[in-house]
Amino acid sequence: MKKMKWLVVLVLLTALLVRVYKLAEIPAGIYYDEIDLAYQARSLIETGKDYRGSWSPFFVRSFNTDKTPIPVYMNIPAVVIFQTPEFQVRMTTALVGVLVVGLAMLLIWMWTKNKVVVILTGLVFTMNPWLIQFSRIAFEAIYVLFFYLLFLVCFFNWLKQKKLRDYYLSIILLSLGVYVYRIMSLYVPLTFLIVGVIYFKEIWKVGIKHLLGGVILAGAIVLPFMYATTIGSADQTRIEQVSVFSDPLVPIFVIRGREDDSGDYTGEKIGSRPVWFSYIFHNKVVGWMISLKNNYMKSISTEFLFAFGDENLRQGMGKTGALLWIDIIGLGAGLFWLIKHLKEKKYQFLAAWLVTSPLPADLTFDGATHASRLIIMAIPLLLVIGIGWWRILKMMVNWKFGLVWISILGVAYIWVFIFVFHHYLIHFPLEASRWHGYGYKEAILKIDEVDDQYDKVLMTNSNDPFILPYLFWAKVSPAEVQTYGIEYGVETVKGQRLDKYKMMSWSKVTEGYKLPHEMGKALKPGVLYMISQQDAKGDFRPTKGDVPAGVKIIDYVPYPDNSEVAYYLITKKSEN
Repeated sequence: MKKMKWLVVLVLLTALLVRVYKLAEIPAGIYYDEIDLAYQARSLIETGKDYRGSWSPFFVRSFNTDKTPIPVYMNIPAVVIFQTPEFQVRMTTALVGVLVVGLAMLLIWMWTKNKVVVILTGLVFTMNPWLIQFSRIAFEAIYVLFFYLLFLVCFFNWLKQKKLRDYYLSIILLSLGVYVYRIMSLYVPLTFLIVGVIYFKEIWKVGIKHLLGGVILAGAIVLPFMYATTIGSADQTRIEQVSVFSDPLVPIFVIRGREDDSGDYTGEKIGSRPVWFSYIFHNKVVGWMISLKNNYMKSISTEFLFAFGDENLRQGMGKTGALLWIDIIGLGAGLFWLIKHLKEKKYQFLAAWLVTSPLPADLTFDGATHASRLIIMAIPLLLVIGIGWWRILKMMVNWKFGLVWISILGVAYIWVFIFVFHHYLIHFPLEASRWHGYGYKEAILKIDEVDDQYDKVLMTNSNDPFILPYLFWAKVSPAEVQTYGIEYGVETVKGQRLDKYKMMSWSKVTEGYKLPHEMGKALKPGVLYMISQQDAKGDFRPTKGDVPAGVKIIDYVPYPDNSEVAYYLITKKSEN
């Protein structure tokens, strides 16, 4: 047992190293949503309110949306402890990512009491690209896994020891999941349903008093949040926009299908009605079900799981699947073992978890391969893979030269991981810098050095809204932001210091001028402009091209691969 403890420690130290190595540099750039989380934490520390000047137990209000509060609260210690902004943003998710590995090992130990499967599962979790990615960026996804695994550990501990403390704690932890990430607004109630069906007898034995107490407790935590963030939310329009039931293509397909059934595709027939059977095959409900089915199949496809992952490089590493491709072997063996052991309730739960986990993402029309929304699927997949590798090793031990084959398989697994991690450390920062907001920090720190020479600073909004990165990197007090409000348009003047720093629409600034050569005519003296290369319509670095007449380049920030410029700082060139 002592040897196992040291192996567990070694696995966790490896997980820590993988998650914190060059954390401030990779991914290259701190994305808008990461900045938002850290700046909200700073605001809560300094003012007790979010930077919009409000406070709610259900959300923190940002410039563009309402955010779930628990990730912000959990990030507060990092903001207090660390001076490096990148660590303030990302260190909490990195540490939570390590805890996820530890909790997964604890859960599989509670299920199997087998030391080998515990270590194998820990290694699978440690080296998984999906979990590594979301442990190194400050998104909500990794917190979902942390709270869900905590719930499961408490719940299965209650099943074993029947302590009411664990019963109520498991209900609280699962219910709090809705305060972590929006997908849990669906998956928390679904989990209660799954657990209630599979463990009905065990839960019923707790007694009507505690059964009702659990229902009331869950309702008291979940229902106010559901109301505040749906019916009572300013984000209701956004929620409707991402729903699969709002897919604008579905009505078009319905109409086109009915036209085909009726023979109307050769020309519109005014006043004609579709044939009667057309209403059966072509209606919105059928269209929604087809969209959901297509999304589901993409979510469990080998393309997503083992080949490409999420091709959005904020959420995927690129050139690798959500899982290591070699894990397809462990997954196959694990699924076979799982099916054979479905008589056991814990594995019925694991199977139900595996089958239902893609649903929250697939109910959004763009969520089929959305790695963040699919994150709840990562844990059951990796648990099954860990079990699968255990069964494979157990079988290979009995082969002739079994230890040799096991050594070859282990070396192959480590080599696959090293190949992926090499790509992540060397190539990913170059390929994904645009996806992660590279240039925010560099451009704003340069602005901070020279802005006392200018009357106004105008920053492009051609990428993400730039005012929040400015507030974060320039270390503007959240109290000052609360006083100023959310209007940072060029025409907004409130007699405060922040009047100087505004977002601009570059297309309006240059309206009527031909770019790039007439750019100088559009600029006003005494103003520092921050624009992208796409805004500039050209690369004006000394070795690349000529600077347009009337334009003075103060500085520029190239992307890490030096292929183009992320941002220019320019001003009007003095005629003298």
